[in-house]
Amino acid sequence: MGHVPTTSSLTSPESVLDRAIRQPSSTVWLGPIRVITPRFEEALGFYSGTLGLSLRTVERHPLHFDRLRAVLIDAEGHDMIELVETQDKAEATRTNELVSQLSFRLPKRSWHALRARLNTQAVGYKQREETLILHDPDGLRLKVTGCA
Repeated sequence: MGHVPTTSSLTSPESVLDRAIRQPSSTVWLGPIRVITPRFEEALGFYSGTLGLSLRTVERHPLHFDRLRAVLIDAEGHDMIELVETQDKAEATRTNELVSQLSFRLPKRSWHALRARLNTQAVGYKQREETLILHDPDGLRLKVTGCA
């Protein structure tokens, strides 16, 4: 016979934690990833022209008026990547070293179109089955997987 919780154990911190682990919230979304780059225009061209993300805006950064920022969105209009311009290459290197990889999933048709764009633009990549491994203009590793 299993353990039947008592009324007092249902509201204990341990039972709340146990319930949270067993039934995680489905209301957590990942916001846009910030990529700080000294190659702003090149990175913008890469993420929009090569990867195919749509550009929502290019504007002065709201907190750093001397910098530009671009917000790129996915096919459903969700903010995915915030590119932030910097003149300090060391700042970009320090910040981007904290992120080891960005991963994307594309429908098979879009994945094949991306692979064709990479070939046409002579962008180097490695392919492992249905996954492409490549790097953005700042050297950040990208993994793009084709899915059904």
